[in-house]
Amino acid sequence: TANAFKEDEEKCMAAGMNAHLAKPLEEEKVVRAIYENITEKGHKICDLTLAFVTGYAKITLVRRG
Repeated sequence: TANAFKEDEEKCMAAGMNAHLAKPLEEEKVVRAIYENITEKGHKICDLTLAFVTGYAKITLVRRG
């Protein structure tokens, strides 16, 4: 999101979002946020493919099972 103020993050989290990442995106933060949300009890529940090119991310998640 371009909404980078603390109030924006608080509103997003209160609305039920799992994470809040502001632009410009940083690859490490994107990967960490995704990983934290594709695991259950320490086990991967999805396979992840991530292509990160100059501020753009193409993310593919495939749920296992």
